[in-house]
Amino acid sequence: MIYVANTDYESVLFHNRPALKMTRELEFLSLWLVDSLKNSVSYNDEYLERIYKLTGKKTLLAPQAQKTVNWWGSLTNLELERELNSKETSKQLAQTIGEEAGVILSSLTELNSLNNQQTYLFKSFDGVSGKGNKLIHQLKENDFPLIAEVLHKRLIDFSSYSFENGPRIYYQNFISQQFSYKGSFFDLKNAQNLMELDFVKAHQHLPWDTYLKQVNLVEAFVRSKGKGGFSVDSYIHEAGIRTLCEINYRRTMGATAFEIAKLFPNKRFHFFTILKVNEDYQKLLEKCESEEILLLSHELTYFSYFLISADKKEEVSKKIKTLELISGTSLAVDI
Repeated sequence: MIYVANTDYESVLFHNRPALKMTRELEFLSLWLVDSLKNSVSYNDEYLERIYKLTGKKTLLAPQAQKTVNWWGSLTNLELERELNSKETSKQLAQTIGEEAGVILSSLTELNSLNNQQTYLFKSFDGVSGKGNKLIHQLKENDFPLIAEVLHKRLIDFSSYSFENGPRIYYQNFISQQFSYKGSFFDLKNAQNLMELDFVKAHQHLPWDTYLKQVNLVEAFVRSKGKGGFSVDSYIHEAGIRTLCEINYRRTMGATAFEIAKLFPNKRFHFFTILKVNEDYQKLLEKCESEEILLLSHELTYFSYFLISADKKEEVSKKIKTLELISGTSLAVDI
């Protein structure tokens, strides 16, 4: 089976518009996980050899392959996939399981119907990884229709991911102030045991039994329609748990990072992050290797992608501080 890393999945799904730049940026992730790939990027031998030394995996590159399977998202049933990935569906399903999920606004004039004592987050129906989210001062007439939700003060972001024909895992996420994805933290030992995860133990007073019932209802709904892998993005805020922020019916960065982390099962804890680093690639690689920080990406990506692994959380925290020094970037994460 030869895969194509269609990381521009949503652009094709919702707009029929391939985004080669996005594909070329993220395609390297598949080299850590698949046996055969129709690649759009040329990879140097040193990078491929480094993957082989670390994982024992040497992906067969087949840039001229004709028969391929999509890796990030299926694109075999467009109507169903649009439905399950739509923020409108997530909103409707959130209401079904008993959550407040905002209102749909059709035009700028309908902003007057909102409570002016509240701050709102506005979501497009087809936004990706927070990129369709805006605050009120950013809105334009052509942004509508969209969903207006009360903006909570988020304490912890987390996700569940249900693999196709596989288990459901739970992990902590990190997002930027612009609501874009920054990374994830995994406890391989307890990934399938929600109540054993530290961020859950730190908030034991919250109704986790209700959360699990709601996630089960979401899974039953998705599985009544499709068998693909999907995530449910959630968060803890000052007043409780928001179970269903959105559904992503596709491969996600979190699930992909988790699968890469599993390549190193001798380490229990893994922190994955994405940073913009203004450093020569070779120098950055040497610094990371000297500190036992895994630089996953190759020299042609715009961002740098890192995996920190350790037996203890305290060791991960120390390496995060080291990565901050190496990258010149404050990660501002609390694991």
